[in-house]
Amino acid sequence: MHGDAKWERLGAATGILFVVLLMVSIFMVPQTPDVNAAPGVIASYYSDHRNAVLASAYLGGLAIPVFLWFLGSLFQALRRAEGEHARLSIVCLAGGIATATFALGMAIFAATLAWGSALQADGGAVRALFLLSSMSVQFIYFAMVAFVLAGSVLMIRTGVISRWIGEAGVVFAAVMLVGAASLAPSGAFQLNGGLTFAGLLAFALWVLSVSVRMVMLAWPRRAAVGAAPVAR
Repeated sequence: MHGDAKWERLGAATGILFVVLLMVSIFMVPQTPDVNAAPGVIASYYSDHRNAVLASAYLGGLAIPVFLWFLGSLFQALRRAEGEHARLSIVCLAGGIATATFALGMAIFAATLAWGSALQADGGAVRALFLLSSMSVQFIYFAMVAFVLAGSVLMIRTGVISRWIGEAGVVFAAVMLVGAASLAPSGAFQLNGGLTFAGLLAFALWVLSVSVRMVMLAWPRRAAVGAAPVAR
């Protein structure tokens, strides 16, 4: 039993580690060029920051198995609370797996642009890879919304983990949908603009909040005082 509790806390804490890896991978590289930048500018960016981009892509890739471990722990908690007729917990699991798949693709595109210095002579290939990388950021939000919204609604309905985190998650999902709509060539809804980052920040904050709460609930001291796994 004691060993199971340790593994339960470890699984819950992987969400915290995932957010740390995600944030470090994002902030360790300078902001990418504007989506309207010339292919030469884009190529120069990835050439000048080659090592940083490759390291960022590696950390982003490393974050994926960590996230999947957290996803397994979260699914177990949600599935147990939902009971026999599981639906939302399965949607949350599928959304998390889709999120990890998209994220892997994003890391591949970024690493290819940084590593393939020979592509600098091919402006069309550079721009195509850059746009694929940018579009991956936008469309990953649909998978994130399925993950966050299903988990949040289940928390609100059952009280598992935390109802207030579930309520906040509904708002965060709306922010992510706004981020997904940032497909304009310029303006407030510009591709890879500020709204895009706001959606990513909302996702990271929700995962962090859920992970911290799950660690708290798995701590032996809380079990000793008979704390209920419900919070407002």
